[in-house]
Amino acid sequence: MHNSKLIQIMRTLSAAELARFDKYVHSPFFTVHDDTIRLFEEVYATYPAFEPEALDAERVYARIYPGAAYNDGRMRTLRKYLLKLLLGFLGQVELEKNSLELDRYQVQALYKRGLDKYFLKQMEDAERKLEEFPHLNADYFKYRFQLAQLRIEHQVTRESRWAPRERTEALQALDHYYLAEKLNYASALIMNRAVFEDGNTLPPLLKEVLQYCEQELPELPLVVQAYFHLIQVMVSPQHVQHYRALRKLLGLPHHGFEPHDLLNIYSFLINYCNQQYRKGAEQFLTEMFELYREILPVGLLFDNNMTASHHYKNITTLGLRLGEYEWTEEFIETYKNHIATEYRQGVYNYNKAHLLAYRRDFSGALKHLRQVNFIDPFYRISYNLLLLKIYYECEEVEPFYALCTSFQTFMRRKKKLSASEREIYLNFIKFAKALFQIKTGEHHQAARVRKRLEACHKLIEQKWLMEKLEELEGKRGNASLPEGPA
Repeated sequence: MHNSKLIQIMRTLSAAELARFDKYVHSPFFTVHDDTIRLFEEVYATYPAFEPEALDAERVYARIYPGAAYNDGRMRTLRKYLLKLLLGFLGQVELEKNSLELDRYQVQALYKRGLDKYFLKQMEDAERKLEEFPHLNADYFKYRFQLAQLRIEHQVTRESRWAPRERTEALQALDHYYLAEKLNYASALIMNRAVFEDGNTLPPLLKEVLQYCEQELPELPLVVQAYFHLIQVMVSPQHVQHYRALRKLLGLPHHGFEPHDLLNIYSFLINYCNQQYRKGAEQFLTEMFELYREILPVGLLFDNNMTASHHYKNITTLGLRLGEYEWTEEFIETYKNHIATEYRQGVYNYNKAHLLAYRRDFSGALKHLRQVNFIDPFYRISYNLLLLKIYYECEEVEPFYALCTSFQTFMRRKKKLSASEREIYLNFIKFAKALFQIKTGEHHQAARVRKRLEACHKLIEQKWLMEKLEELEGKRGNASLPEGPA
């Protein structure tokens, strides 16, 4: 019984929820079967461990029906009754979270009972609460349509009125609900690349919907306008005006997005900026940084007051590349306690080391790097990149070459990386090695390295490599490089 659907669902209940379910089960409104209550009490007594021995079906049955022979069919029936109660309880909990849905059912109940006076008063209350709803999204327009439906039914059946104004409002709300949901689902589909990986066309009717939205855009709700621009950014990334328009809409109050949807949109825009930056549009590095700064104070990056380590690292890296050292230092210190405990020290020390390396405090950076315990392969890669740069700057010959070898081995063995991902890091190691040979006097000329570096398109940290090359050219002149590895 401990592996049954009933127990698996009950395991997900918190202590507070289980206490509420206890009251729910003991309410005569929901439960009229005493044996079902006794089964619940037996199961409740095993919380939170729900140990298999304590939930052995025959033992539980013997405690409910002392002295009776075990009846498997009867036991299954009791479990079915209790499971039905549990699912009803979960439905009630979800309904309580959705006050607009609950309001609609209350208005509908009064209408069906012919209580016109109370129906109209409850309708006014529901409509007022709807206008106070913080998100003018698809849900808002759905409930607006449903309330308008009830008003129309009331006027037609009770007052013998055709209600043309209410019908117009209902149709408009229905249109806005459809548009918001259609564009929402379409954007999610496109965002996951499920449609365009094989060159497939747009989802059915989306082309027509987008054409309509483009014609009527100023008259449409902000949430529909935003989804329209989001999809245009996805399918036509070269048209930057849609990105700008979406950024502007997201800065307005009452844009219509709930936090979860808003985070998905910002995540897409950050990825979009990263793609544009990689194509050479350097202004999008600042755009990425500003996007993170917009969502940081409103808590979109936090789940139970914790944030993912890659967000922490991305924000730090952007701040450093843009020269925002003081802001970045404050960010590193302020938000370190929002990293999960098991990763906190490693993540903090890596990012602190990154900051110190940018400030050319290489001994301080190395001190923090020694305290890094690896989290995942991508942090290990970033760690190796940073350490290699520090060894380069400090002209640590043996550590530099040893790390080049171990880093190359690590990259070649890392099966989770794609071939293209592996190539960009291996190329970095190759060019860093070539520059180090110039720096340490193993050869004295850089023109050939420059030619190869400029021609290489599969490369990480190309800007850093070019800066180091220009430093060497300034010191050593610009003759040709003798034959050798580059």
